[in-house]
Amino acid sequence: MVNTFSLSISQMDKFQSCPRAYWFSRYGSWGGWMENAPERTKEIYRLKNLTGVYLWTGNRVHEAIQDILSGFQKTGHWPEEDVVIKDFLDKLRKDYRQSATATPGSPFQKGTVRLIEHDDPYRAIDASMWKSVTDRAIFCVRGFFSSAALKEIRSAVEEEGPEAIVRKDDVLETLPIQVDARTIPVYVTIDMLLKKDNHYLVVDWKTGKPKDENHDRQTALYAAFVVKKFETKPENVSFALSYLAFTPGILDKTHTDEKRIERVFGEVRDSARSILSCIDDPDEGVAREDRFKAKPSRWKCAGCEYRRVCPDAMLVS
Repeated sequence: MVNTFSLSISQMDKFQSCPRAYWFSRYGSWGGWMENAPERTKEIYRLKNLTGVYLWTGNRVHEAIQDILSGFQKTGHWPEEDVVIKDFLDKLRKDYRQSATATPGSPFQKGTVRLIEHDDPYRAIDASMWKSVTDRAIFCVRGFFSSAALKEIRSAVEEEGPEAIVRKDDVLETLPIQVDARTIPVYVTIDMLLKKDNHYLVVDWKTGKPKDENHDRQTALYAAFVVKKFETKPENVSFALSYLAFTPGILDKTHTDEKRIERVFGEVRDSARSILSCIDDPDEGVAREDRFKAKPSRWKCAGCEYRRVCPDAMLVS
């Protein structure tokens, strides 16, 4: 198994924020699951697999929606909201117990949930914060049932049948992009893809607060994937964010075109070139830590999962 070079939006963001954190995630952790790996590599791999509370609950919300949509496609019936909430809470409680009873610093076991707030004393949170995080997750699941996105789904299914739900399961998809003489796989994960009247709607579930952010890269890459995968045109693809906990009744759709897709492809190529310039051998997965310079700051290092193994991390108190 070789750690060959690839890209994703999250990896590009991580490299831009701190190249050293990118190295830890992409190269420093590689092979850390093997018994004969160096102890530091094992620890980096362990830290990579710790999950923050918001990512943990966000993942569980996504899974709950996947289960709802999968169940509908199989049975033709929508589940009762309260039944979904009960199952959802049971999973959160099981995850919490599993993480809380694990020994801090113990090796990561695949298939388990390990929360960084239980492992890192600096990141520990009090009971009121745990309740707040859980409550928001419940609001998200309830928000789905009242969301404008679900109305879109129901409308599409009424006209096209259950097959109108083309994607609903966070499958890692590959979009190849040519960067100089190299073809680089860029990975995208689509939360939900809906088809109605030969038009495709990509919906991204959001569990946090609405932010004034530019989503051009995400919109363009998702649209490019849909265009290539389903042999359609950019004007037949739209993209929408669904903020389930805060504004579930709003579904603002945006569109892209070939010029915007090509512009974003140019940004991806520039990012790839910057990262590749730090890598010794992208085909064999050889990259030295000292070539990825840290960008330390108190707030950034405080929230970084690799703070405890980074020699350049700023001390937090």
